[in-house]
Amino acid sequence: GVDFGFGGFGGGGSGGGSMMKLSPAVLKAISPLPALARAAFGSLVLRARDTWKAEVAVLFPPMALLPLESYGASPGAQLVSLRLIRKLSSDPQVLVDLFVNYDCDMAAANLYERTVAALAGVMRPGPGAAQQVRNGAVQCMLAIVQSLRTWHAKGEQSHQQQQ
Repeated sequence: GVDFGFGGFGGGGSGGGSMMKLSPAVLKAISPLPALARAAFGSLVLRARDTWKAEVAVLFPPMALLPLESYGASPGAQLVSLRLIRKLSSDPQVLVDLFVNYDCDMAAANLYERTVAALAGVMRPGPGAAQQVRNGAVQCMLAIVQSLRTWHAKGEQSHQQQQ
């Protein structure tokens, strides 16, 4: 089967029972779907995360984290996931909202913590595609640090203006 990075979608998972076999033409036609779905999800998080808080909590792990946390996920699925995380990490307010709305909520999943842990988990050296995944994870971590610095600087600037 083909790993689309959705944990079994498209006949590539490890679910029980008979798996649907898709023709090569169908597989080629639907292969961009995970990347498109992740791009759409990224737009939702960037533009409407306050309205869709519960949906973000449900969709963030399979869309952003599953390919990074799953042993044996394809490098392609991991790279698509890393693109999503980097896009979200480039917005300082998204990172703060993830932390405050999920990690600080005792009833919610720790999305920020899981994201950083997933990135750390794929930062092991290796040849070829593994090196691309590692480089992508490092870029995500750098984007996280830069965004948090930007967010902190805005807070400091606002505080100084109030004095």
